[in-house]
Amino acid sequence: SIEAYGMLDESVKNSAIAPVLESFISSNKASLQGKQNWESLKPGVQAPDFKLRNLDGEYMTLASFKGKYVLLDFWGTWCGWCIKGIPDMKEYYAKYKDRIEFVGIDCNDTEEKWKNGVAEHGLPWTNLYNGNGKEIVTAYGVQGYPTKIIIDPEGKIVAKFVGEDPAMYKKLDELF
Repeated sequence: SIEAYGMLDESVKNSAIAPVLESFISSNKASLQGKQNWESLKPGVQAPDFKLRNLDGEYMTLASFKGKYVLLDFWGTWCGWCIKGIPDMKEYYAKYKDRIEFVGIDCNDTEEKWKNGVAEHGLPWTNLYNGNGKEIVTAYGVQGYPTKIIIDPEGKIVAKFVGEDPAMYKKLDELF
């Protein structure tokens, strides 16, 4: 579809439909970039940095957790599988919280829904708000929710998982 856009006549590219086409192309490019980024996030690769607000409104980055293992959990209150996985997440957080920092990154929620969701589900770990932001989602190549990514104390990728995957918990058991 991106190639097809390039073949369009200038009259089409400058017509009333142009904004719709450009939005479609932009979305496709972001999706393609996300897929490429996901494929490039292999064990040992430096994890992309980010800057997101926590529940207190303070900005945090990946560097905020340097020297610790980190589990990034891309989730949303609207995501049934994310909610279904919370009890297992809580169990593993309690088991390993002295060795790994869990960081929930809420996506595609309003700030109010995010804060209510954190409170309602009693999420005890660091919670960051992304809202509808595309930057971190594209940088990490998030293809579905939940997506969980384990990062080592030097900021390098250890493993990545899409969905509520028991292999993620097995990996935590192997690490610790």
